[in-house]
This record gives sequence, C-alpha cells and structure tokens, in this order.
Amino acid sequence: MPLIKDKDRYKKLSARNRGRSQITQPLNLPNKQISSPRRKRIESIDTKRSEEIINSVNSSSPRLNYIKPTVNTVTNIVTLKPGDSLINLLVANAESTGHCDIHWSFTPSKDLTFTTSSGVITAVSGGQTMRVNKNTLTAYEVFTLGSLLNTVNSGEYNNNRDYEYKQFSLFDNVGKTIYFYFVSNVSVDITYGIS
Repeated sequence: MPLIKDKDRYKKLSARNRGRSQITQPLNLPNKQISSPRRKRIESIDTKRSEEIINSVNSSSPRLNYIKPTVNTVTNIVTLKPGDSLINLLVANAESTGHCDIHWSFTPSKDLTFTTSSGVITAVSGGQTMRVNKNTLTAYEVFTLGSLLNTVNSGEYNNNRDYEYKQFSLFDNVGKTIYFYFVSNVSVDITYGIS
C-alpha cells in the first residue's frame, strides 16, 4: 500500500507546483527602461509619423494664389499639376472698360506663340489652346469662373433605382499638367484656389 500513497502524494505535489508556476509578477510597463538605441529609433518613428500627418493636412487644404498680369501680354496664370484641382478663379478689373481672354492647354508657354488684339487671343502657334472664357469687362467689375467650373453634371441610378445628379469640377483631380493663359487690355487682379 505504501506505493499507492507515495503515488498520490506525488500527484498532489506536482499539481501544487504547476499552479504556483503560473503565478507571475505583473510587468511594470510604464517604468520599464528602454535602451538608448531603441529609444532613438522610437523617437525617429514618432517624428516621421508626425511629419506625415502635418504634410497630409497641409496638402489637403486649398492654396490661394494672387497674380497681376501685365496688360496686353499673354501670361501663364495657373499651372495645375497631376492630381491638382482648380477650385475657383476670380478676375477683378482695376480700371476702365476692356476685354480679357482665358485659355487652357496641355502645352507649356515656352512652346507656344500667341497673337493678340485688344485683350483677346486671336491666334496660337506651336500647340493648341482651348478658350475657357472671353469677357468684356466694365470698370471695377469682378467675375469668377466658379459657376463655369462647377456646372458639369452627370447622373447615375443609385441602389433605390432613383436617378441622382452629381456635380463636379471641370478641372478636378487632373491627370496631366494643365496651363492656363490670360490676356487683357486693362489692368486686372487674379486670385485663384488650388487643392
């Protein structure tokens, strides 16, 4: 019989030891010491993440710009890079009655030659341009291209089989570099926003 007793005692002792080995001291994580190289690596990762967040916030906000083109000279007023969007363009006449003309093109200004007359582009060589707006300006008039840029509508059927109209910008998230050219026979101030 003593063999059975020893066998039972062995089982009890081993069960107790197994239970005790599972009890451990909790880690004191906030006070844990970090080696200097590891601390530098963590700080550099945190700095990089912070810079990425700041850059993403700065790049998503619109950039406002101002330009005062020379009278009777064709000027590249806006250049949209791939991914940019023209939010709006505002032209303010600072003088008397005159004319202005706005064109856009995929061709940079160094390759184009313009012929103008009385604030209007009459001919272009070296590439193609498309007229966006030709306007007769009265004294101190202000006009915007926002209504023109944002009037492109499309539609589609949604899940409920209802037709939804969607409005988007003509120069929104462009795929290629686009140049805008301007000429006027009066002094103007131009303000535009790009995102």
